[in-house]
Amino acid sequence: MISFIWQWLDCFYTFPVTCLVIVICVVVWLLITHKGWSYYDVGCNYDRVLVDKETWRWISSTLSHISWMHLVLNMYSLWNLRWMEQRFTCSVYLIWNILIAFLSTCVTLFINLLQLWVGFHTEQVRQVYLVGYSAVLFGLFAIASQHVTSIVLLGDILISPIWIPFISLGVVTLLVPEASFIGHCSGIFIGFLISLDKHDDLFQWSWSWIWLLGILCITLITMNWTIQRNRFIRI
Repeated sequence: MISFIWQWLDCFYTFPVTCLVIVICVVVWLLITHKGWSYYDVGCNYDRVLVDKETWRWISSTLSHISWMHLVLNMYSLWNLRWMEQRFTCSVYLIWNILIAFLSTCVTLFINLLQLWVGFHTEQVRQVYLVGYSAVLFGLFAIASQHVTSIVLLGDILISPIWIPFISLGVVTLLVPEASFIGHCSGIFIGFLISLDKHDDLFQWSWSWIWLLGILCITLITMNWTIQRNRFIRI
């Protein structure tokens, strides 16, 4: 028992961000299970966030998992990416997680807004609730794909690492049809934008940060306009 505790403490010391996220997600899942909450109580939804202004869902949706299988798969994937925290330092890895979580949700809601404008799957957009750490993981997959040379698939097939996020997206879409395709694509998009920054210094000015800042500003301006004009959107 004591050796197990020391092992966990050593993991927290070596991979603090990874371990902290896993602990938070597990605790949140236990709370959701105990309270009997569902997607509607903690998930991110266009109407709930932009029209009803329940902005806390931005955070709760990312850290919440309704199914234990969803939780296990996501945390297992996150644990397998712990090498990124050690290679790029804890501070960089933490900021990446926060950026992907926030900006991927921005992009997803912005796409939902465009769908409502053109009348594409309007009812489906209003009924979809996003939950889970998957978008962040897909963003991290995109970043990781820029830092490995090649991947061996099915024994002897070599493929470019850049395709790994998209192969994972296809597998998830086939196995879990109800998973948010747009949400996962948004994570990949933000991950590739972040990976454009080739500098070692996190705060060194580069075009990738200009793009991220631009996406954030445009999205927030659009969302603010939407809230003020929600009668136009809410048909």
